[in-house]
Amino acid sequence: MSNLKTISTLFLNHGSNVSTIMLGRLSGLQKLRCIFTKCWDDCNSFPELSCLSRLESLKVCFSGKVHSPSKFSFPANLKKLMLSSFQLPWNEISAIGRFPNLEVLKLLDRAFEEQQWEMNEGEFQNLKFLKLDLLNIITWIVSSKHLPSLEQIVLHSCKHLQESLQVLEKFQH
Repeated sequence: MSNLKTISTLFLNHGSNVSTIMLGRLSGLQKLRCIFTKCWDDCNSFPELSCLSRLESLKVCFSGKVHSPSKFSFPANLKKLMLSSFQLPWNEISAIGRFPNLEVLKLLDRAFEEQQWEMNEGEFQNLKFLKLDLLNIITWIVSSKHLPSLEQIVLHSCKHLQESLQVLEKFQH
């Protein structure tokens, strides 16, 4: 299984030894699309994916609610990441923002749940594409210095978002 490069629609149960063992055997995996299942009431961490050191593209969906605090366990060398339905607080996104190779980030269907996202300096330095879709965000505190490599933003169904003029200004030139 170490030669396998892509897996789609893999169901991973949190806390399952079978999932952990199986993922450990997928060392050559480059693209993964998976669904996290099971409510994490007693343990607030994501399934361990950092063992997938060659993983470049990850799409993860979850139905339920992750209870804070939660810790991402994704490989730091990801280039593309899509998260959907996690309902995480925005302060959890800092872990993702430190991924040095991240170029594409899609946050869909209440991936993050709170009303304000304040970006921190030094995060998302190589991000080229950002999609925010079906989020309940109202305030996004960001400027062009936070996203120096950004080429495209897609905002869809973020009905309450007050536009951040500083970022949008960058794309008018």
